[in-house]
Amino acid sequence: MLLFYFLKRFYKNFFLFLLILIFILAFGDMLTRLTVLPSMSSIPKLIMLMLPLMGVFAVPIASSLAVFSVIGQSYQYNEVLMFHFLPNLRKVIYKSILIFSLSIVPLYAFLVFDFAPKSYLEGKEFILTVAKEHMSQLEPGKFHYPMANFVIYFKNKINDFNDEDKTKFFKVLLMFQDDDKQRYVMTAREGILDGDILYLKDGSMQNQNSPSSYFATFQQTQISIQKLLHQPSKVDEMKRFQARHLKFLAWKDLVSLKSKFPKVNMEFHARVARIIWQFLFPFLSFIILGIWGRLNFSNLVLGILGTGLLFLFSYLQVSLSKIFWINKLIGFLFLYGTIFFISLTLFLIYLKRRETRT
Repeated sequence: MLLFYFLKRFYKNFFLFLLILIFILAFGDMLTRLTVLPSMSSIPKLIMLMLPLMGVFAVPIASSLAVFSVIGQSYQYNEVLMFHFLPNLRKVIYKSILIFSLSIVPLYAFLVFDFAPKSYLEGKEFILTVAKEHMSQLEPGKFHYPMANFVIYFKNKINDFNDEDKTKFFKVLLMFQDDDKQRYVMTAREGILDGDILYLKDGSMQNQNSPSSYFATFQQTQISIQKLLHQPSKVDEMKRFQARHLKFLAWKDLVSLKSKFPKVNMEFHARVARIIWQFLFPFLSFIILGIWGRLNFSNLVLGILGTGLLFLFSYLQVSLSKIFWINKLIGFLFLYGTIFFISLTLFLIYLKRRETRT
């Protein structure tokens, strides 16, 4: 009965913190995309598509806070004073944390390897579609900022009634920055937005980066709106797409390509490491609580601080491992070495406490 008591409270607090964190993260993400959205009606769909990605960040923190809050509250109200004296009670708490942590891992693995990448890709494609619609609805004679680092101005425009995907602009000015941080200013007498391509006629282009600045004129050129808005494009060569846009790869793609592309292999192991970290988070929160609980500092503020630092450390550790992946052996050691060391430390702490209290 005591096992179910702790598990029930773990899950209750976990889902509560998860909803709060997802709401906060989704709201923050939405604020950065408001300039792209032409109407408020597109917000619910975009939120739904981005929720799985928010869950990737929210689940580890929520699971840690759940353990911290439940056990911490028990410390605070002296509900588990006998924890130090009854081995059976200690075993129940250890077992409840183990069951809780193991039950979260499949959900998190599904999010990391399948649901979040697919949903994130759909969300980016939806943003691209909305951004193109936004461009076709822009008013003439004003400066517009459809995306960060992208400014457009035109004197007049005409919508093609025979083709809804076509819009003709006159006296066009574009200022943008590409993926290589190169800044450009382009002018054109006329521009035609046809689907994903913006055709410019009779214009000029200036590169504003001082080391490689230049000025050129053209009679006709074209720009991919997908690249202009820094969005992934669907190309025929699937391997190029998958190798470049690693965060959109699901489990099946990662498994089939990781032996061919080092970067895909790196992304695969980085996600495995995040899942292992997810398993360790509740136990690490319990260790932190064991220190703070005895000092009577086991409150929600310190819980948020502790779990936030845990997540930040794990995220930085996985991110930095990608830098060291130039050498595969060093990358593996850096990625899994820290996890192995922490796991071994937790196991030794458990054995030591078991010996001293029996």
